[in-house]
Amino acid sequence: MSQVAERATRYLAVYAVAGVVTMALLHGVAGARAGWPVAMATLVVASVLPLALARWPRTTVLPLSFLVVGAGALVAWFAGAIPVFPYGDGEMMARYLEEAVRFPRWLLGMAIAVPLYQHVWHGAGPVASAAPQLAGAMSFASLACLLSMAVGTQVLLWQFPGRLAVVLPLFVPLWVLFSVGYVEYYPLVMPVWVGALAWAFERPLHQRPAWAVGLVAGVLPAVYLGMAGLAAALVVAGMCARPRHALVVAGTALAACVAVVWVAYPAGPLAFLADLGGQLNLGDTNTLFDRYIGQSAGPRSIFFTAAYAWSPVHLGDVLYMTVWGGGWLFLPLAVAALVRVNSERWRAAIREPRAWLAVGLLAWQGFYLLFMIPKLGPTADLDLFASSFTLLALVAGALIDFTAPSDDWRDAAIAAAAGVCAATTPYLLTFTLPVRT
Repeated sequence: MSQVAERATRYLAVYAVAGVVTMALLHGVAGARAGWPVAMATLVVASVLPLALARWPRTTVLPLSFLVVGAGALVAWFAGAIPVFPYGDGEMMARYLEEAVRFPRWLLGMAIAVPLYQHVWHGAGPVASAAPQLAGAMSFASLACLLSMAVGTQVLLWQFPGRLAVVLPLFVPLWVLFSVGYVEYYPLVMPVWVGALAWAFERPLHQRPAWAVGLVAGVLPAVYLGMAGLAAALVVAGMCARPRHALVVAGTALAACVAVVWVAYPAGPLAFLADLGGQLNLGDTNTLFDRYIGQSAGPRSIFFTAAYAWSPVHLGDVLYMTVWGGGWLFLPLAVAALVRVNSERWRAAIREPRAWLAVGLLAWQGFYLLFMIPKLGPTADLDLFASSFTLLALVAGALIDFTAPSDDWRDAAIAAAAGVCAATTPYLLTFTLPVRT
């Protein structure tokens, strides 16, 4: 048997096992009852990917694969076949576009999208004149989200070729959902999130200019407030890595954040802070899921009480969201990679600020997944935790990059992640995942 045939057999076996185990988890643990024929058909069709990995390098296979996804989504958009998804805040985003609102939590992306919609797409703009049937806010938002994910994915694969730290987040089921015209703010920022993480972990932070670390950290919260945790952790790690330039890191971060807010929010930074405080959904504000009403840690908190967060019913919610939104595979992959790290490399790693940055971010995102209140409930607000799932996938990928003895291991991990994604995503796209009440 040729080497290509051996690899194809091995990758296909890993892909099939991951897909079958995922189907068993979806039906046995996560409550799926319908949709399995579509999922099985998708598993068969998507088996082309592990077979292609056996013959061609992943730096060729993966860009082409995601180009096919983006092109198919674009064809569906032009055909008017992209549905209104029942998850997330798509309708709110469309309303903000129509009313020209620059939402403080989504500042930079909306600061770009609003004028494009108002002056190019809508009203007297060229799109409205040439194709009025496409001039609505939902249509614009769907195309903007689709293009953001398609272009962002290709840029990530080009900038970090073949690195599993970037590749594995692309196989988080929510990533594929975001890539097909899903209307929400997350498709506009997820490539930035993964790109910033990959940049931070690519090489030791002391090799980065202090001003560059501060600049990246300062821009992130203005892109999306949910990235403030990453920004703070990056500033601390950058200051530890470059203690003599700590003031440069912190000062650049503050200056960059204020500058972006000043440009993107016409009313100015002080008004931005005041308006932001009124948009944080504190306490029970905008909690539409009955079981979560009265479970916040207080009227000024966005988190659950500890008692409710650790309750069996909420731990069931977390398991449900992890299986459906994030895939179950990345934690076992991370643990398997960690086992391979010998004591000498451990001692070297713990002296590196990037290691503590990873630990801090995992702790924060774990807390976020457990304690953050999904105001619409675990099904409709599944996308709220995309940052947690992609971070875990990225760390697992980085650990495999660090420990894998050969590219064969890396490609097998991709095949397994593809199997999980191929089994899960059809339920998300056809709305057949069970609604958790």
